[in-house]
Amino acid sequence: GLDAARKFWGHTQWLVNYWLLQQGFSIGIGDTIADAATMETINETISKAKNEVN
Repeated sequence: GLDAARKFWGHTQWLVNYWLLQQGFSIGIGDTIADAATMETINETISKAKNEVN
């Protein structure tokens, strides 16, 4: 029931947190920069939205 689900998710979160502490991870500025195709899609979506508003 609800209590079992709560315990499951609580233990799952604990396990993920523990794993992250043991393994660690890092990101760099390069991980936050979209590639050209993604930027084109983003810009097209923004342009379409602006045109729909006007």
